[in-house]
Amino acid sequence: MRSLLAATLCAALSLAACATGESLPPTLGTQPISRADQATALAAYERGLGLFEQGSYEGALSEFALVVDRYPSSRYAGLALYWQGRSAYQLGRDEAAAAALDRYVRLASNVPFADHATLLLANSLYNQTRYQAALQAALLMDAAGKDDVFLETVGTGQSEVEIIGIADTVLLVLMPGSGDSVQA
Repeated sequence: MRSLLAATLCAALSLAACATGESLPPTLGTQPISRADQATALAAYERGLGLFEQGSYEGALSEFALVVDRYPSSRYAGLALYWQGRSAYQLGRDEAAAAALDRYVRLASNVPFADHATLLLANSLYNQTRYQAALQAALLMDAAGKDDVFLETVGTGQSEVEIIGIADTVLLVLMPGSGDSVQA
């Protein structure tokens, strides 16, 4: 329920930013774009947000990819790239998520959702066992002045021991009665 509320809030904030024209990241292309293509890109972007909000990440990914690939010079291509990475992350496609999110955070230093994109990038890299790259992404958050940076893993102390070399603190969170006899 919380993730649905968070997705709804993020989608609403993103739509509000697009509607006012404020805080849009740079476009991905340099070619002029017609008003008709701009409108088509916006429609695809809004369809993608709606699908993402409904939890239809595959459909959302397709809509955002359409904006990024076919309309890179549209006003919405930069944000579509963020949502493309986020959709891929939700689908567990860490390599595609990392590629889109890395490209997104490199667009400009002040892109909207930069902190969240960097966090998802770090998690995507870590999930691919690219620990040094994940550490570098986490260090970007630290360099940006963030007091706390959280990296989520699928487990700690069993197969995911590399986190111990990266993190200052490792926290194992379980529901009561779950885990093996040592953890329960």
